[in-house]
Amino acid sequence: MAKADAETEAAPRILLSLDVDSVDETLGRVKALGGSVRSAPKDMPWGQRVAHISDPDGNPANLTQPIRPPANQPRTARPRSNVTPPRSDSRTCP
Repeated sequence: MAKADAETEAAPRILLSLDVDSVDETLGRVKALGGSVRSAPKDMPWGQRVAHISDPDGNPANLTQPIRPPANQPRTARPRSNVTPPRSDSRTCP
């Protein structure tokens, strides 16, 4: 449904995340092709190197690259979902 009074600076509905071989090398191509870097590459504790970019039209995207955490840093566990799966109960109807 279209809104006549929609904000022009509204947050995007999706954020594309692109896996690349090298975030740092890909940033050079992004700039050369008219995109921009929104935030510099950063190594995340869950094992990814991530940079935030915008394409030439201003659409945001993430560049991601798998990395290994440093040997002295334990691997961070993924957060568990708060959603409890439905239980199988013989008293329920099929």
